[in-house]
Amino acid sequence: MKNKTFEHLAAPLWLLFAGRELLLGKAMELLREIDSKGSLSKAANAVPLSYKTAWDLIDKLNNMSARPVVTTTTGGRNGGGSQLSDYGRTLVSLYGSLERKYESVFSMFNDFKLDDVDDFVTLMKGMCMKTSARNQLAGTVRKATKGKVNSEILIDIGNNTTISAVITNDSTDELGIQEGVEVIVLVKASGVILFPGDALVKTSVENMLRGIVAEVRVGIVNTEVLLTIPGRKTITSVVTKESVERLGIKVGDTVFAGINSSQVIIGLPG
Repeated sequence: MKNKTFEHLAAPLWLLFAGRELLLGKAMELLREIDSKGSLSKAANAVPLSYKTAWDLIDKLNNMSARPVVTTTTGGRNGGGSQLSDYGRTLVSLYGSLERKYESVFSMFNDFKLDDVDDFVTLMKGMCMKTSARNQLAGTVRKATKGKVNSEILIDIGNNTTISAVITNDSTDELGIQEGVEVIVLVKASGVILFPGDALVKTSVENMLRGIVAEVRVGIVNTEVLLTIPGRKTITSVVTKESVERLGIKVGDTVFAGINSSQVIIGLPG
């Protein structure tokens, strides 16, 4: 059975879907350099990209992907580093084949498993969404419950992790939200509340995601705290510098990311 996913796809240097850019060549170039050098900083220099831009791009790739694309390790005997997952290498291979075989692109994709191709397209659609929200996570609607005015939407983002969103019934109808629909979860970094500690605390916040602090970016007033949650996805919180110091948050700590359902925005990919 032939895969029909790419009927409207063209591939010069960037991939296009219905006339829209889906995945920039810079992203694939960065993945290739990571695979070659085993280091995000060295890969960023080779592209070239700033380290922050490269880090954020990898975060977005991992967040939009059904499976981790890049894995990172810190410290240890070998000093840590970044590597492509097997799935990440599959994505690079798919993209490389597109670059080399423009004329036979559709027949070429029949050589890959349909699930891999579908995951690839879902990732690309998520990457083309432009928004000011710092946190973007791909997911699938597990349940949609309508009330008199609002709907509660439960979204599976993988690795047994569910996010609850509350949106109006009008929005639910307009977006066509129902069980099985693929969506993008959007949360502003300022809407992520941090709860340090290994134990889940009692709170009125509907979403509590357990994570490990991967990076703390200290600014003059505000500080960005990046948490790695299950599936090697990343949640970013922006809080005051004073709050981070008062809470004693540092790299390696266990911290819960609290997100109120009303702070969750739902978008459709593509």
